[in-house]
Amino acid sequence: MAPWAFWLSGCLWLLHDHAVAVTTTGGANEAGTTVGAGAGAAVGAEALTTAGAQAGTTADSWGDYTGGRGTVCRATLLDTEEGRTAEYMAVTHLVDVAECRQFCDTVKPCYGFEFDSASAMSHYGNCEIWIVPILRFKPISGDDLRCYNKTAAYSSPESGSETVTAGFNVSNLNLTNLMANSAALANITTQVKMLVEASIAASSVTANVTIPTPTVLGLDLHFRLVFSSTQHHPATLHNAVRAAALGKHLRAFETALADASPGLTVSITNYLAILSSQFKTAIPAVTWDFTTLTSLADPVRNDGDGGNPDGGTSGTNTSGGLITTVTDLNSTGVINAVTDLNSTG
Repeated sequence: MAPWAFWLSGCLWLLHDHAVAVTTTGGANEAGTTVGAGAGAAVGAEALTTAGAQAGTTADSWGDYTGGRGTVCRATLLDTEEGRTAEYMAVTHLVDVAECRQFCDTVKPCYGFEFDSASAMSHYGNCEIWIVPILRFKPISGDDLRCYNKTAAYSSPESGSETVTAGFNVSNLNLTNLMANSAALANITTQVKMLVEASIAASSVTANVTIPTPTVLGLDLHFRLVFSSTQHHPATLHNAVRAAALGKHLRAFETALADASPGLTVSITNYLAILSSQFKTAIPAVTWDFTTLTSLADPVRNDGDGGNPDGGTSGTNTSGGLITTVTDLNSTGVINAVTDLNSTG
């Protein structure tokens, strides 16, 4: 072969190598990776066969998603597009990226999600559930943020309702007397419902609250709260409930949570403290267990083990003078949220 042929072949190979490095399925954009039609495009920063969450977590399959660390989601191909926009997503705060993925798998439509592993619990949220198609992965420095585009096709219908459930336990009650008095138990349930509704309304979230008859778990009385809304996205409703469990409420989109005075668990504890002495053995203590989409919640246990159905580790909050124990405030629990998927709070 003539020398010039070797030189030409080398040039062509270098050009090919460069093209492969910057091109993904669906084309490329100088401001980020363009998501291909339907299937999306993989970002090589992270192997998608592992959870990509905190060290030590169990690996999960990410076969239905493309994306990864060091990327943020964008709904247009314009580099001038702002990041978090209420019209594109609903937001809540969850324990880790795997739980954020569970929410996306449960809610329809969900075109993908963005997760921020550095976001504090007092922030508005760290899990964005995208209700519009993700068209681009924008690369950023660091790996706290990550965007995942869902590649699986939706089954019909593409939208549907999802509920949310939360649970808490009350200790220091005389369960024998209380469970034998259905009128007293019904009155307690009604009062708790009113306190919960007022707390959720403080987040400017309209929700219906249902509380089934409380059940005995060992030495505790277990309440399950079921929330539904025709005006807010399930993730937004979840966010309002988890804020209430923290003694806070939502403010405007993208702003930090505000302190509630008094907080929900303090309000419930104060109410229970004035019960007749026949229904309590000491000052009642409220332990918040979980808040999650109903589809992800564990069934109610009534096995006499008592304590914390989700096995969380409790901490104590002494605000308001009465002891209120709060557990796993971000973990999912039963929440009833109905769609209007374009409403994010």
